Amino acid sequence: MNKQYKDGLANALLENSALDLYAHILKEYTVEDLLALCHQTAHYRLAFRAAWTLEHVLLKDKVLLSRYTPEVIELYLITDNDSSLRSISKLIMQLLKTSPASFTPQHQEDILSKTFRLIEKEDCPVALLVNCWDILYVLSKQYDWITQELQLHILFHLEKNPTPASKSRGNRILNRLH
Repeated sequence: MNKQYKDGLANALLENSALDLYAHILKEYTVEDLLALCHQTAHYRLAFRAAWTLEHVLLKDKVLLSRYTPEVIELYLITDNDSSLRSISKLIMQLLKTSPASFTPQHQEDILSKTFRLIEKEDCPVALLVNCWDILYVLSKQYDWITQELQLHILFHLEKNPTPASKSRGNRILNRLH
């Protein structure tokens, strides 16, 4: 990606709403461009906006989402930006729900490891935390041991630091697990 092209995309991401971006982004830029900017470590806000836009683009076009499954998985596994992970975790949830066969056993193991690391972080943002709970819930259908771990984690969180979002999602998942 040349500098002028990259700067144009960066400006578009930083200065427009998701709706504006969705309507125009793929006319000038590619999903690969967005993925590349999601890997930004020096500019967290740009990486977040790229991930947020990627989320909107891929959730609106399931064919594109399935085409970029390996890249979304890789992005989830290597990203440390919690704001970006909020969007990327939504993509992982959708992929797990709609095309679980696209995840190799190694992918599942890596996602489990990353997701448990995220929910164990003291400062994990609630929006990311509850998405991680959903990821683990979906994976609990394949791995029985996750059910008890997930229940314990949700109950501990709801006792220690409940928020309206964590109560709502946590109770919904607990009900489904029973």
